[in-house]
Amino acid sequence: MRGTRVVTGAVLVLTLASVFSDAVDARQWRMTPAAQARDYTQIVDHRSKGELVMIWWVAPELVDAHSPVSEQARSILREYMVVALAHARISPTGRFTYERPAGVLIQTGDGKARQPLRDGALPPAVTGIIATLQATFSQALGAFGQGTEWYVFEGKGIESCQRGAFWIYYAGEQYGYATPIPGCGQPTAASPQG
Repeated sequence: MRGTRVVTGAVLVLTLASVFSDAVDARQWRMTPAAQARDYTQIVDHRSKGELVMIWWVAPELVDAHSPVSEQARSILREYMVVALAHARISPTGRFTYERPAGVLIQTGDGKARQPLRDGALPPAVTGIIATLQATFSQALGAFGQGTEWYVFEGKGIESCQRGAFWIYYAGEQYGYATPIPGCGQPTAASPQG
């Protein structure tokens, strides 16, 4: 139980750092490996005027390497792939409404599709990480954070620092990730094409 709280605390710090460091949209001068990973793992799709889809893969490299539980948290994020998704519609007056995403799945580089795991199939450490992420996003980002849905997939075979690719399918679009991701200390693969 104590390990779950420590890992959850580490994820909370990771999330707050990610949320608040991205508040300014500017070129970073001193890009750390974690900042490179964070920048790559966030996808913002401005679909049309007034429609926005945001996807964030919580990759293991986002965990601060100096954290005392970094290896434990990274191990969990290698075994279970955590993905956030928000689909917002913005009215001309600036009011956000959110669609509850349906039909989200991942296709791996070998062509196999993965469905999100059900809440009951998740170990307590993963459930704790998701609860912490949801609470942090809701508090830090208000309505946008509350409109963000969290998905957990089996992570086996998707290695953020090894050569490969995968796609997240949602609402008629496929969002691609090539690995190794920036921040792994290896050359970055070309972006996968759909």
